[in-house]
Amino acid sequence: MASGARTIEHIDDAVAVDPDVIPLGSKVWIQGIGWRTALDTGGAIRGKKIDICMKTYDEAIQHGRKDVLVIYPKGGI
Repeated sequence: MASGARTIEHIDDAVAVDPDVIPLGSKVWIQGIGWRTALDTGGAIRGKKIDICMKTYDEAIQHGRKDVLVIYPKGGI
C-alpha cells in the first residue's frame, strides 16, 4: 500500500484515495460501509473517487460501482 501498510492487515479498514483530495491516513465515512482509513492510492483513483478494499472478489462484485456519500472531516476525528 502507498502508506506502507500491508493490505491484508487492513482489509476491513482500507480505501484507496487521491492524496491530493484526501491525505493518506485520514479517516473517511462511507455511506453503507462506515468508517475506513485512506491507506492506498491507485492509478485510476483521481479526484473525488475512492476504491474500497473488500475481503473477497464476490463481495466486491456484489457491492459494485456506485455513487455514495463520503464524508472526510478535514480536522480529523
